[in-house]
Order: sequence, then structure tokens, then C-alpha cells
Amino acid sequence: MKNNKMQDLELCSIVGYEHIKIYQQKGFFKMTSDSLALANFVKVNYKDKNIMDIGTGLACIPLVLSAKSNAHITAVEIDKSVADIAMKSVKFNHLEKQITIVNEDINDYAKRSHINSYDIIVSNPPYFSFENGYLNSSEVLSKARHDITLELDSIFSISSKLLKDGGKLVLVFTATRLIEIIDLYHKYHFTIKRLQFIHGGIGKGAKTFLIEGSKNGKEGMVVSFPLILNMEGDFFV
Repeated sequence: MKNNKMQDLELCSIVGYEHIKIYQQKGFFKMTSDSLALANFVKVNYKDKNIMDIGTGLACIPLVLSAKSNAHITAVEIDKSVADIAMKSVKFNHLEKQITIVNEDINDYAKRSHINSYDIIVSNPPYFSFENGYLNSSEVLSKARHDITLELDSIFSISSKLLKDGGKLVLVFTATRLIEIIDLYHKYHFTIKRLQFIHGGIGKGAKTFLIEGSKNGKEGMVVSFPLILNMEGDFFV
């Protein structure tokens, strides 16, 4: 996506948060129902002071979280053109003091970040392995959908380093790789606390799932009622 595509932006309300506006690119790079579901799934309490969103894209998740918390939110996005759009939304909503957009590779940014400094890390990471699956002709969309620059193992290792004890790593991911995700939580000493499946319609199997793990947390997991997508891509239980 080139910078001259800024002229193709449209300003939209976020479903359920109509007072928050987000810029999207017409017919190209848009907010997804998975990102919105993840933002709604995250539980924030008054003690949480620092949140990170890895691979923030258009910053849907930080924008929603800003309505749920006064915590500072660091939103990391490797693609400059996408980060620029995210920053435009942050400025439009006058949230510059709460949301910081960082245009950098998370692997590099994490090296300079303080360990044990975050209360919550969220991510809607690429669902597909670079070695498997069709790559989109758009470099931006390929990076968003395939782990070209953001590998799953890196998300977990970085989160294990940056989260405080008891801090939460919250993800949305494709249901076909559930076991792999559970194994990674265990590998990096996270206890899975919550799990919720997202279905593409009534009577359809789960497409994706939402999951929360606590760093060195106590055992005990809750499986929530499933989320069902309707024809418009909105949710109802």
C-alpha cells in the first residue's frame, strides 16, 4: 500500500463504540470482526497500567481498549503506511496521550523494552505459515495473513519477557491451529484462563477462537459461550 492511498480512506464508526471512529482503506485494508471480537474479549481492570498490541494494523484493538481502560497502550505495526493510517485514527479521536503507535518490527522494539513491564499483551497475528498457503499479491496483506515478519513463537517469547508475573497474553487465532497455540502457552509458562470459540453461523463449526493465558498463573480455565457471526459479520451469542 502506497502513501498516496491515503486519499482512499473512509472514516467509520466501530460497532458497539459508535463514538470511536477509525480510518480504513476502501476495498483494501479494513478492520476485521476478529480484531473487534478480541478487543471485546480482553478484560482490563483498574490496576492495569500498560498494554501492548502486537501487529496492531489499523489500531482497532487499542481504540476499543481506550474506551475500557485508562491504561497506556503501545501499538506496534511494522508497515509504515498502515501505521500512518492507525496514527490518523488516534489523532482524530484525540487519544495521542493514551495510545502510542510504534512503526517498527516487534522483534527490534522488544529488545529495547523493559522486561516485566506490561500488564496485558494482545495480538491478532497472521493465521497462516509462510511455508503453507497462497500469498496475496499485496505485500501488506501477505504480511497480515502469513507469518513472514511475525512468527508465533516470537509473540510468545516476547510476551513472556515483557509481561509481569500474572500478566495476560490474549490472542485470536484460527481454530485449525488450537493445539499448537495451547502448546505454545505451556512452553512459555502461561496458564490458560479463558477460551471462547467464534462460529461463522448457527450450525457451523468454529472458525477462530479467543484465548487468554496468565504468565505463571494459577490453574483454572473458563470456556465461555460461543460467539456466532450473523450474515452481516456482526456477533450475537
